[in-house]
Amino acid sequence: MKGGAGVGLYIGKMDRKWLSRVLIIMLADILGILGSYLLALWARFDLHFMDIPPEFLQGYLSTIWWWVLICLAVFWLCNLYNSIWRFVSVDALMRIILAYVILGGLSFGCVKLFHIVMPRSYYVWGLLCSFFITAGIRFFYRGVRYLRNRVPGSQKGTENVMIIGAGQAGRQLIREYAVSSHLNSRVACLIDDNPAKRGRILEGVRIVGGRRDIPQAVKRYDIRKIIFAIPSLQGAGRQEILNICSKTGCQIQVVPGIYQLVKGEVTISKLRRVELQDLLEENGFCVIAGAAFVAQHSIFTKVAAGRPDEDDRRRMAEFGAMCREKLSGFDPDAHTPIHIKGNRPYKKAKGVPFQPECNQNCMKCYACAKNCPTHSIPLETPWLTRTDTCISCGACIYLCPTQARGYRGPVFEVAAKGFEAMCAKRREPELFF
Repeated sequence: MKGGAGVGLYIGKMDRKWLSRVLIIMLADILGILGSYLLALWARFDLHFMDIPPEFLQGYLSTIWWWVLICLAVFWLCNLYNSIWRFVSVDALMRIILAYVILGGLSFGCVKLFHIVMPRSYYVWGLLCSFFITAGIRFFYRGVRYLRNRVPGSQKGTENVMIIGAGQAGRQLIREYAVSSHLNSRVACLIDDNPAKRGRILEGVRIVGGRRDIPQAVKRYDIRKIIFAIPSLQGAGRQEILNICSKTGCQIQVVPGIYQLVKGEVTISKLRRVELQDLLEENGFCVIAGAAFVAQHSIFTKVAAGRPDEDDRRRMAEFGAMCREKLSGFDPDAHTPIHIKGNRPYKKAKGVPFQPECNQNCMKCYACAKNCPTHSIPLETPWLTRTDTCISCGACIYLCPTQARGYRGPVFEVAAKGFEAMCAKRREPELFF
């Protein structure tokens, strides 16, 4: 109940924050529309306000507020108030264009239907000015955040990140780092083996060399984290780059598995699992029943949040009763192995592409280091994690009294959004007898 209340409170705060932003941007739209058409009327008479005929001023005042309401309705229908402003891009621009195509048609229809007498340039220039102001409002927020993160001195105390791969995945990560205020990191340099890209700039970050230049770049730019972002590179080439990175002592994150997961190229069924049925039967046990119950995901905590719930517990009770009934008359000699769905044949494990990170809240209590099952957290530096041995079990997160440890960063955020979308549909327990 305490956790649920906390989640509810957080969502409530987010809703209020979103609503306040919507109201602000809606107010800006209203002022922009009012100003655009007044400016168009003013420009029609050579910027001499006193030369505007009274009937045109009266026409403006009598129609503009109705037009404002129409514009806001069209904006809402075109989802101009549901965007995540720090990610405004071409898609948002296309929706703005669609909105103004609709408004252009409505403007023409209203003039003909209600016989509104105003200069033709008033409608044309008013619509154009309104369009640029509407677009400008929505791109302004992203621009401010981007410039704020680029201002000299704003990156003091941040962690320098190197991205390997100047392709689409690398570009997406740079954008996330550029506009995210909660990330205590910045992309300092890029690595790409393509000679044609050397020295070029991608999203404001310079490509400083190829794989052979990684050690020098780590020292030059004081790199603390390396993100491998080449989804298409596999095999020996991928392993060679990762081997070079491992010798730098930097924390390493690998993007390919995440992007493939999001795109559905790698599904959970393709990951290696050790089936409990096989382990039990190999050790002489008779498996008479099995069940797959749903619980909250340990990494992506929004997936199956609140599970097991009342329905799940009811099914658990039913499963227990059915097992007791079957055991009451069980004959080992007459036992026939049951079929339980599983991942067979086993496939090589891909591993977890990200590990818990530690922030400035760490108070060096050493609870995480002392209880890590794989000893991946050094006692002398408990704010660090050995990425080569960490299994991302999450034990350090739950043990941390200051919530210093957690899954963070753009790599995790991209994976979380994709995984949550894939697992949005409720799944019910499965029983096997």
